[in-house]
Amino acid sequence: MYQALLRTHVLRTLDSLFTILLPHPEELTIKSLHEECGPIVRINPIHIPINDPTYMDDIYASGNKHKRERDPWFPHASENGFLNGSLLQTMDHDTHRMRRGALNPFFSKRAIQDLESVLVDKTNMLVRRLSQAHREVRVVNFT
Repeated sequence: MYQALLRTHVLRTLDSLFTILLPHPEELTIKSLHEECGPIVRINPIHIPINDPTYMDDIYASGNKHKRERDPWFPHASENGFLNGSLLQTMDHDTHRMRRGALNPFFSKRAIQDLESVLVDKTNMLVRRLSQAHREVRVVNFT
């Protein structure tokens, strides 16, 4: 019943509306959809779960041999402009790769290990503040 609806591209830019229009989204589980439709299922206009390990190289392959441009839908995620010009908003494969390369040293195993104590301290501070808010029955604003 849902196969035709799940494969449609009509509402490509209206991701939330597409999800709302599904008759009973709670009845849709990805596992049951894979059982009914096969290893590749479109669950909404931009999410396509794949339950087949033979596709791993195609999906996660890297390097210049496997260039991928971003989907034209992607820039709408930052229409307010706060990410404009950032690595996350780069549409072109080569530009994205260049910008990401400049950040790679900050995410090396050594760099992360050097920051471990800072991350642990900040995480502990967050847990303490959340615990205090819980004891005081306060709402925590994460924005």
